[in-house]
Amino acid sequence: MIKLSLLVLLTCSLASCATEQEIFPATTSRAEYKKAVEDRLGPLWYRRVELNERGASLGTVTASFRIPAKGGRVRKVQIISSTGNVIDEQMVRTALEQLRAPPIPPALLKNLQHDYFVFEESFTIFDKNEPTPAPRKR
Repeated sequence: MIKLSLLVLLTCSLASCATEQEIFPATTSRAEYKKAVEDRLGPLWYRRVELNERGASLGTVTASFRIPAKGGRVRKVQIISSTGNVIDEQMVRTALEQLRAPPIPPALLKNLQHDYFVFEESFTIFDKNEPTPAPRKR
């Protein structure tokens, strides 16, 4: 009975370990992949802002980074521009360091010139008293 329970538990555990590659259909576009990455990055960024509310300043930090084909940690983070302060830039770097990106879908990877996906992303801190602008349509 114990062996059967362990076997059932092990089988259920392995069944739930679907690879992230399976998240994306073969026809995933650049925009769909970018959205999947942004959906993971957003909560990390907002948490950084929440934790550093007193030291942050209003402004926008734009960064570029690379996601390797297999996903995971981003590489080659560079701050391209910033109208914020040093703390804002550090919050961006920290959020990007915490990001675990999904693998690049095979259909998208074959159309890239490299074995990585280059992102350019802007991170903005708004005034709490001002309404946050509505998201732009993609």
